[in-house]
Amino acid sequence: MVTRKRETRQDQTLLSGDLRARVAAKAFSFYERRDEDGYDLEDWLEAERRILTD
Repeated sequence: MVTRKRETRQDQTLLSGDLRARVAAKAFSFYERRDEDGYDLEDWLEAERRILTD
């Protein structure tokens, strides 16, 4: 049995450029409304959820 090591790169994404830009803009709007640091991951995931389910 041959096991292959999975290569990972931090700059890889499953989102297309346009979709990534939309998610980033939506996540930033959440940040602006809260005006508090420390919720970037939560904001990003919520933005993805909202955009992908609309």
